[in-house]
Amino acid sequence: MGINDNPIFVGRTLTEKLFDRFRLEVDQLRTRRRFRLTGVSAGPDWKVFGVPVITRKPGSVVTLGSGVVLVSRPEATALGISHRVILRAGPEARLVIGDNVGLSGSTICAVTSVTIGNRVLLGPDVIVTDSDGHSIAAEGRRSAGFPAGEESNAVVIGDDVFVGARTMVMKGAHIGAGSVIGAGSLVLGTIPPNSIAVGSPAKVVGTVPPKS
Repeated sequence: MGINDNPIFVGRTLTEKLFDRFRLEVDQLRTRRRFRLTGVSAGPDWKVFGVPVITRKPGSVVTLGSGVVLVSRPEATALGISHRVILRAGPEARLVIGDNVGLSGSTICAVTSVTIGNRVLLGPDVIVTDSDGHSIAAEGRRSAGFPAGEESNAVVIGDDVFVGARTMVMKGAHIGAGSVIGAGSLVLGTIPPNSIAVGSPAKVVGTVPPKS
């Protein structure tokens, strides 16, 4: 779906639609250049609204599957977003995003490993991280930088998961395929497949109904 096909933009003038199309083309060109400069591997048919923020440290891997959509402009999504999509991978980290994934103003930070499956939707301003960001100990907290990554902190989001707006998915979280996480939740630990979970910390409150 293009920005001019979105119901949000019904009634826009021809001039506005032409400007939107021009801006989309510029966004694509700038993002393609950013992928190339940062060494991001992206599959075919990706689309961006606005230009994402990308940081890839030496030795790390950042991979985007085919058909990925990155929304970095608030007018391009119904709920709006607070900032651009942010993708960061520390030294030797892996950040892997599957096919047909949609991110809206999401922040994904990998120190060890963050894996997002196929057909995943992350609502506006979702944060996914496999690190605390700073040392728990007060000494050196401000100056020591990110703590060393640990394999047990890896984050996995399975296929067909929907994560609601402003949810935080923290280190060590595993969200099973087909699950739905309610808006504003804090995900710690494991959420079984096809679960509906909500809260801080997120707890299972229901089951996603099977496909009809």
